[in-house]
Amino acid sequence: MPRTTFRLVVLTALCATFVDAHEPVDLMPRVEDQTQMYWAEGFPGTIPTAPWLRVVQTGRYAMVLNTETMSVPHLGRVSGLNDDWHKLPAAELALSMTVDGTRYRCTAGGKCSRFTGPRLNVDRNRGTLFSSKCVTKRLVWYDLLNDS
Repeated sequence: MPRTTFRLVVLTALCATFVDAHEPVDLMPRVEDQTQMYWAEGFPGTIPTAPWLRVVQTGRYAMVLNTETMSVPHLGRVSGLNDDWHKLPAAELALSMTVDGTRYRCTAGGKCSRFTGPRLNVDRNRGTLFSSKCVTKRLVWYDLLNDS
């Protein structure tokens, strides 16, 4: 028996000893495990009236990030990908850091336009489009102690 096959047989036998044969192991993805991320009313860089709201929604929760103010106007549990997130309450989450004993809080996201900020990019190796999710460039930080 080749070494690779022997190792595979031993590994399978070891794994089988740790799994209870009477309880099924559910490893298959479910519908509620899917995740979507999108702009609430289209990309504001090309739709002037659209708010800068980035939505992340799964089959279990939804979160809306205002990328201009770095606030979370909606966060909560949902029961599916098609649930309406508009009714979810706001959350008091903060992005902060401490540098040399001074605590700073992020108060605004970087200004984006049609040509800067989150946008579609091309993966040249695969020939596919993907969305750039970065909103951390050009963040505005506020010194909580000195009000500046």
